[in-house]
Amino acid sequence: MLGDSVGYEIGRVWGTQIIARPFFDKRRQRLDQAQAFLRERGGYAVFLARWTAFLRAVMPALAGTSRMRYATFLPWNALGGLAWGTAVVAIGFFAGHSYQKVATWFGEGSALAVLAIALVAVLVWHLRRRRKQKA
Repeated sequence: MLGDSVGYEIGRVWGTQIIARPFFDKRRQRLDQAQAFLRERGGYAVFLARWTAFLRAVMPALAGTSRMRYATFLPWNALGGLAWGTAVVAIGFFAGHSYQKVATWFGEGSALAVLAIALVAVLVWHLRRRRKQKA
């Protein structure tokens, strides 16, 4: 949790300068949309990010960059960490000696779950956007 708080603060202080670089110009609109989403409904994203290694590492900085309130970030991050840690310990406890099989399954399973959630989110976003354009 301390490391995530440091990552959040790094994103809050320097994140905007980093994403303002020309390297990110091609994705400017999407970055702006992602930042707006994190500001408005980012608690869920912070919670779900705990379940994949890459997002678990970068989400604190992304949340800080998007100016998500720390009072929103911290409880969702803690809840996600508690849920993830409990799940991993429980799986390890019940798996016993078949650790390698479970580790492989759990890694693939969590990646598939996040992919499914992301696809549903993109579909909902796309449908809402089309509905707004027709109105």
